[in-house]
Amino acid sequence: DLPRLFEALDIVCVPSRNEAFGLTVIEAMAAGKAVIGSDSGAIPELLDAGTGRLAAPEDADAWSAAMAELAGDAAVRARLGKAARQRVLADFTLAAHVAGLIEEYSATRLG
Repeated sequence: DLPRLFEALDIVCVPSRNEAFGLTVIEAMAAGKAVIGSDSGAIPELLDAGTGRLAAPEDADAWSAAMAELAGDAAVRARLGKAARQRVLADFTLAAHVAGLIEEYSATRLG
């Protein structure tokens, strides 16, 4: 029951060493949560300084610093969560996915 779980969380950490897509990151972003993700795999394509924080998977100090920053500042968590949710609504909805597919296939057919 991810929606109820996300309600209970202030910060979502995804320390994967290699994430092919980052579904957990997208779900947390859609829930408007502040996210700290690994700077590896696909996660850096989802998060930037305006929508979350990135840390090297093996860098405990970087994870600690990111968690301390977000734990200590509710306004930053709220700002990141809002921006992350807006990014999901703009880029990762079913409508956005279908529009992207149509655009890609149209370009392929025309090109």
